[in-house]
Amino acid sequence: MTYNTGVMETEVKQMTIDEFVIKHGLTMTLEPAAANLADAEHPMVGWNVTIVAAGRKDTLTTNYSMGVGCIEKKVTVQGQGVTWERYYGQDVVVYIGQGSFVRGTRRHYFQNSQKEKCMRHVIYTDPIKWDSLLGPRAVGFRPAVPTITEVMDALRSDVAGLDYGFKLWADDCGYDTDSIKAKGIYDTCLEIRGKLALLLGRVGIDELEQCEGL
Repeated sequence: MTYNTGVMETEVKQMTIDEFVIKHGLTMTLEPAAANLADAEHPMVGWNVTIVAAGRKDTLTTNYSMGVGCIEKKVTVQGQGVTWERYYGQDVVVYIGQGSFVRGTRRHYFQNSQKEKCMRHVIYTDPIKWDSLLGPRAVGFRPAVPTITEVMDALRSDVAGLDYGFKLWADDCGYDTDSIKAKGIYDTCLEIRGKLALLLGRVGIDELEQCEGL
């Protein structure tokens, strides 16, 4: 049986990551880092990230990786000039050497005859030297640059569920509790949470964990 208590229930809206960034006055600087192009299926490009919060002296420095298939296209917007937007078209292929390329997020292998069939391509000869990345047929494209929203959302995921201890965290993430690798990941996440505590305080971490994910 349902009773009408006469009390109006209000839905609590989750804070978005963008709103969280604005509330805490977060800003971010980036430096290219070494890439992991050897990954069998998902080669990555790395960034060194430094995040600063308004009014706090501590900063957070960490690593952030993006798949080499994440690229941006130069776009001219009337009244705003030139900007860069994420591009997901299948006509752009990222060549990473060793007879392979990435389309989307997956690595594929090709014969030399296939290479010339692509409309455009981006070549990763040296991920740290951005000027050497663009192939001759990739004018107007560049490797994607992570946003502070993406980085903070990744940090939110990294620290989720740590308070329950390693075993429950591992079960929730699908790891074997006897795995040394899983324990290493857990310990790394604990280190990240410690950095976040210095940057945001305990209340700030709680707010971040409650934010709506991307």
